[in-house]
Amino acid sequence: MLDRSNFGPISKKERMLAIVTFLMLIVVGGGMVLLPLDSVRAQSRGRKQTESKPQDRRPPKILYREKAEYTQKARDRGIEGKVILDVVFQADGKITGIKVIQGLPDGLTEKAIEAAQKTRFEPAMKDGVPVNVRGKLDYHFSLGKKDRRG
Repeated sequence: MLDRSNFGPISKKERMLAIVTFLMLIVVGGGMVLLPLDSVRAQSRGRKQTESKPQDRRPPKILYREKAEYTQKARDRGIEGKVILDVVFQADGKITGIKVIQGLPDGLTEKAIEAAQKTRFEPAMKDGVPVNVRGKLDYHFSLGKKDRRG
């Protein structure tokens, strides 16, 4: 038997929320129910959630992507791998706010950043208006057979 002495009594509001959640799970056939956070907050505050219209959204469309070049030092040391950058695709068509999520040594991270800054794209759109969005750019560094040392 569960001892509730450490948790205190269940309020009427908590009980109703549990019942509604249980019934929703039954209705959707036992599947998981995910509600937008605003909807949950509105329900917990006793307010009615306003219906929102579907928004017209389009992610940025890459038109040109510069290939990141190897540095001689990285080539000599046989460095391979991936650089992952978190960037802001601005509404004006520029890449800004570059943060390195995963880098590589010997100047490869810097070469990836240089390549990212040369990327050309159509901005993301929301309801027909260009907007800034955050996204990721990956740069893979791989030496061909003739470039490998060993």
